[in-house]
Amino acid sequence: MGSPVSGYPPQVSSSTARRSDPPSVADPVPAPPLADPPPPRRGLLTRLGILALAVVLGWAVVWALGRLTDVRAFSPGQRGTVLLVVECVAGLLTAATWTAVRRTTTVATVVVAATSVTLSGLGTLALHGTRWNFNGLYSDAGFRTEAATRFADTAASADYGYRGLPAYYPPALPWLEGRLAALFHVPAWATMKPVTLVMVALVPVLAWLLWRRILPDLPAALVVAAAALGTADLVRPDETLVLSLVVPWWLDLVRGLRRPGVRPLPAWGYGVILGVLLLFHTFYFVPLAVATVAGVLVDVARRRPRPLRPGRAAVVAAVGLLISTPYWVPMAMLKLRGAPSDNLQMRWSYPGFSLPPWPTEASFAGVLGVLGVLWLLLRLRRSRLAETLALTLATTYAFFLGGQWLQHWQVAVLPEKSGDLISLLLVASGVLALCDVTGALLRPREHRGIRATLGARWNRWSRAVAVLLSVAVVLTAMGDFTGNWVTGSRARAAERMRYPDGSWPAGGPPTYPTTRHPWSVLPDGKGEPSVDQVRKTWQQLTGRPMSDRTLLVTSRADLLATTPVHSFIAWKSIYSHPYGRFMARRDLLRQMSRCPDARCAWQLLRDNPYDRVDGLVLDKSDAGLHLSTTTDIFPNGWVITPIDFRPGLFARPYFVRRDAGDVAVIALARR
Repeated sequence: MGSPVSGYPPQVSSSTARRSDPPSVADPVPAPPLADPPPPRRGLLTRLGILALAVVLGWAVVWALGRLTDVRAFSPGQRGTVLLVVECVAGLLTAATWTAVRRTTTVATVVVAATSVTLSGLGTLALHGTRWNFNGLYSDAGFRTEAATRFADTAASADYGYRGLPAYYPPALPWLEGRLAALFHVPAWATMKPVTLVMVALVPVLAWLLWRRILPDLPAALVVAAAALGTADLVRPDETLVLSLVVPWWLDLVRGLRRPGVRPLPAWGYGVILGVLLLFHTFYFVPLAVATVAGVLVDVARRRPRPLRPGRAAVVAAVGLLISTPYWVPMAMLKLRGAPSDNLQMRWSYPGFSLPPWPTEASFAGVLGVLGVLWLLLRLRRSRLAETLALTLATTYAFFLGGQWLQHWQVAVLPEKSGDLISLLLVASGVLALCDVTGALLRPREHRGIRATLGARWNRWSRAVAVLLSVAVVLTAMGDFTGNWVTGSRARAAERMRYPDGSWPAGGPPTYPTTRHPWSVLPDGKGEPSVDQVRKTWQQLTGRPMSDRTLLVTSRADLLATTPVHSFIAWKSIYSHPYGRFMARRDLLRQMSRCPDARCAWQLLRDNPYDRVDGLVLDKSDAGLHLSTTTDIFPNGWVITPIDFRPGLFARPYFVRRDAGDVAVIALARR
């Protein structure tokens, strides 16, 4: 049997290694029963078909359990029911994992299928009773819904807010959601939940296909399962997809880590993966680029050949950039034309200094992180995989801390996002440590005489310890995932957020203090018009519906997220297009608020360097009419920057106005 990880010369041969060192899944020494030879391609395709069927059937079972128990994740009184269903899923996962521990290929497939069922099934339970996706329209979920709504209206690259600008955020996920909405004639916001559940079911399968090029099947499946349960983000499934795939892709391509019998993909194959990932998300490539440079320096210092040659790297990059041209070419054209851009904070951060995730928390990821760090220290000099993971972890920590320091010099590199990569590296290292431990426990020992009796007992006890270890890990992971996503605040926000037509999900209006609601919209809806009421008022006022031809001044996030109108200004500077000129637009609105009469205000809104405004949707307040925007005060969070308008500023014949509850709907006269 070959070594589990190949593509490098071992630094310490098996003949010179200490006898007490147990074989590792990352060592050049075979490590049964966790190692196995790569199966034939036909066998893999058959297993993938069976895996897909198992995922669908498993999800159906979890869905049926949820329907049978009428689970309500948002209800504190039904938390016990939720946890019961979760424990059933965890029990099935554990039993499936250890049913045929010798047949690692079969068990690996079961682990991957169970992970997919867990993510999609528990996500379904969490959102039972609502059509919203996690977090509803709160925070990032709001602009993501806005982007899906935009692509339901057009298939071309377009910013979700400003008119005439291309998409600046990787568009693949909202484009898919929007086009599905257009195909099935449903609102774009209603497609986000099913798309998220399908994506989180696919991620473990796709990640396993890449990890199994590096590790034996079962360790690869366990790494995928732990990473999915420990780092999955169901509000941002596109980020979860890229994070789960980019690490094994990078280990394979850049560091040349592959198990025996696995050949490198053609350069164009790696390029296709790169291009698709760039269309979904881009950030994780930045800290991995830093790790690439560090890896090259280590290779030079140790006088060993570089796994990735410059010519091959150029082909991969060219293919990746070619596939991702719908994303980066329109933005590059704006840059080449010299379009004025904003100096905006592109990532919210805590006041002062944010710290990266350390392996110190009393949680699933924290425990695995401690084990992972110890494993990296022990295997660092004997395993290229451990060396690479340790190097990547160190450079990513450095990137996080260095980026935080740069923020205080007005340089934004989004260091906080590298925390997700750190968490995945810690979890993966911890799983590999557990694989070493369980591999040692499950390895049969042959003795004679009285030692044979003791050896048999040891084999039985070691197998029991391995099973208990597996159960503990699975239950801890399921508990953390349940707290974060099934019974957590993101699911509650989706269950208690009003629909555009004014009705409520099963959770009803929130009965407790909450901030998880659309910007400028009260969470309980008292005195607040629904989105449909605002649309109806606009149509009554103007004789035409709100559409992609309508450009509004408003900060009501629910209206912007679910209606294909364009906004004159983003409600938060972080969500403004880099070429949107947020500050200049805000200054123009402040100038308009100081106008002496309606004619002055009308002229500024109609004739300005940015957009020709059709109307305004403003909140009523004691000071008159109110537009509530927020500005990031890099690097110290954000502040509200309100703009108040006198009601007399919107007088006839330049404006017409009609109120809907506590909201004023104003249209500019066509003159």
